[in-house]
Amino acid sequence: MNSKDGLGSYGQVNQGDEMGVSLVAPSPEEVAKPASAVPMIEIMAPATLMEGYQLDTQVGDRVVTITIPPGGVEKGQKFSVPMSPTNAAATSTPKMTVPVGHWKDGLCDCCTYGMCHAHCCISWWCHALAAGQVISRLQLNWLGKTTNSHAEKASAFTTLFTISMTYFSVKIGLFLIIMSMMPEDPEEPPPDSIAPFAMMSDIVNYAYYLFSAVVIYNLRSYIRSKYAIPESESCPTGCEDGCMALFCSCCTAAQMMRHTTEYDTYRAECFSATGLPDHVPALIV
Repeated sequence: MNSKDGLGSYGQVNQGDEMGVSLVAPSPEEVAKPASAVPMIEIMAPATLMEGYQLDTQVGDRVVTITIPPGGVEKGQKFSVPMSPTNAAATSTPKMTVPVGHWKDGLCDCCTYGMCHAHCCISWWCHALAAGQVISRLQLNWLGKTTNSHAEKASAFTTLFTISMTYFSVKIGLFLIIMSMMPEDPEEPPPDSIAPFAMMSDIVNYAYYLFSAVVIYNLRSYIRSKYAIPESESCPTGCEDGCMALFCSCCTAAQMMRHTTEYDTYRAECFSATGLPDHVPALIV
């Protein structure tokens, strides 16, 4: 071929004739659609969790809720779940996390932060009120039960505070009445008229004690269920929450208070609804 055609030793190539190139525009159906990748979250199970358990976890600066996949997971097992649209749009709200699968510390660690620490004092003086602060953190009702009523959640601590103050007022009133009826001579026997007031005082004591035990039992059962905390071997199966509420209510209330906050970081308060300052981040519930 003559080189003056400008192609040198190469032949002229007609468009579309070589290598099967087609100049026909493809139909819309033939255009490949972009892949829509679903973001996944990889998590190491903090405890052995059953299928369907709702686990709150920190992803970057967000707290998201994931559902344990079918079959459940074992402690330490890594698994992946898709990021739901709701979680993907989650806001960056600071929240505290709570240990899952175990208590943060022991039942007898009440004095970890000192004997005069607010959580220790209120647990010993009025364990029902201490339970009320944990109830406010977990957004339960005044009996330590779950509720959908915002009013019940908001008034739980106030209700328990009112019941506790009523108990102390009645107790002090009965004590003053009994003391006013006692004879001045210590060797003289007390009059029989004191007996009804003494009996009323005992009834009030037992009623408040049992009421506090019921609240603590409900609350402890909820916390163990929520955070997948197994029973210890110190009590018969199914009896641990009842035993702790009846025979060690003060230490039990203090343990639940420590488990649901971070006293190393935040100051404790005796008479706030949550036992913490208002600026403290919300608890994951």
